[in-house]
Amino acid sequence: SYIVQKGDTLYSLSKRFNIPVETIKNINKLDSDILSIGQVLSLIKIIPEQETNTYIVVPGDTLYSISKKFNTTIENIKSINNLTNNTLSIGQELQIPIQKEINNNEYMIYKVKKGDSLWKISNQYNIPVPDLIKINNLEDLTIQINQELLVPKNNNIEIDNTYIVIPGDTLWSIAKKNNLTVDELKQKNNLTNNLLSVGQKLII
Repeated sequence: SYIVQKGDTLYSLSKRFNIPVETIKNINKLDSDILSIGQVLSLIKIIPEQETNTYIVVPGDTLYSISKKFNTTIENIKSINNLTNNTLSIGQELQIPIQKEINNNEYMIYKVKKGDSLWKISNQYNIPVPDLIKINNLEDLTIQINQELLVPKNNNIEIDNTYIVIPGDTLWSIAKKNNLTVDELKQKNNLTNNLLSVGQKLII
């Protein structure tokens, strides 16, 4: 699910999440192109094309045991194989996604914080959302606090944390949330006044 924020349009969401406008309208049964701030939209799962190997089910196999064996998820296996339930048959052929080796010299681990979204992380590390999904073998746009994600290393990225301003934020509320003073926050970001705009990036 995605909560509509100030400035969002069906067109901007379509570009951001690589989903056609008509698809977003159809899933959410929208009669017009007008969105309201705070409106909750459902977004289709983005399952990137994956290379697969064929696996033959043997006695004792379950979707859970197979998913653990191949470091994938039950939902991923079900989706690739168009399974509608968790029942397997001995001798059944399954397509299992191939997990490509990740070069640790190119990627680092990012731990998801409160308020994070794939879009926010993709902007912070300059990587498209579909690529972020593919690298981390995600099944949809949902992420959890403390979840670990692989992101590309980039020497141009600020070492400090980045915060994206959301509706209702003030310098005081952001400073308090991050154990800073307003003056410290303004100094870090070279701000000359207390005005903020939704979507603005701040170094914390």
